Amino acid sequence: MRLVKIIFSRKGFDSSHGSGASASPIFADGSMVSMPIPDSNSRQTYSDLRSPIAGYMNLGEIVDAMPTRVVRSGDGAHLDPDLDREVIGRDVGWRALFGQTSQAQSHLENSGVAVGDLFIYFGWFREVEERVGRIQWLRGSPELHVIFGWLQVGEILRVGSNPSVPDWANYHPHTVAGAYPNSNTIYVASERLTLPGIDPDAPGAGVFHKYHERRRLTAPDGNGRSNWRLPVWFDPTRTDVALTYHPKPAQWRVKETHVELDTVGRGQEFVFDADVYPEALAWFGSMLPRD
Repeated sequence: MRLVKIIFSRKGFDSSHGSGASASPIFADGSMVSMPIPDSNSRQTYSDLRSPIAGYMNLGEIVDAMPTRVVRSGDGAHLDPDLDREVIGRDVGWRALFGQTSQAQSHLENSGVAVGDLFIYFGWFREVEERVGRIQWLRGSPELHVIFGWLQVGEILRVGSNPSVPDWANYHPHTVAGAYPNSNTIYVASERLTLPGIDPDAPGAGVFHKYHERRRLTAPDGNGRSNWRLPVWFDPTRTDVALTYHPKPAQWRVKETHVELDTVGRGQEFVFDADVYPEALAWFGSMLPRD
């Protein structure tokens, strides 16, 4: 019986999508939010997106206060993945969505990603401090890759260049006609997680609004945010393909208590197989909110 494929999916502010080489913020109380990349075709601006951070009504207020000078509150925001029900008003029937296209979508297809598989979203984060209406990087704080959300695939919509999707999904950036002509695809979340050993009442998609060490990928005292520390069971010698885009033995270092990986800068979706690494399901389950 096929278990699931798990996809580490890099999303949010980064250095290659016009966000001014800016990280997403982690606030002093541990609250964090993945800031969507800018998108001139989007139907939503940053000011349209409600903020989960206390003291800020919307993401526009956050982006205007941040050190980046490239993105502003009135700019279009690429709300994808869209995992948080509360971020905008929803039509009846809404489920979380994630769109992909072009080379990244071809990679998912070639890797056999299907209904039931699990996206784990991570992004570039850094701690900030607030001073007189401004948000500044906390001096000496490291740049981190942190897991901020998840989506288990319940349905796959092959929408092409002229999208035809349910009415409740028409707000999504991957439904803009002609914006994504190559392999445009939308992944719709399952209603609930259906993973062995995971609470069946857990939602099929969601967001982590608080930083926690168990969701941090970047190694302590590592060489930059792309140097990861993974659990010891993630031994690459257990399989021919431990993680797509990372085939070189020199990228991996197996230690007594953990595995270190130098992740690549290219590629958005890194796929591995829970048939090879069944421990990954309990590891993911340990990240879910416990309240």
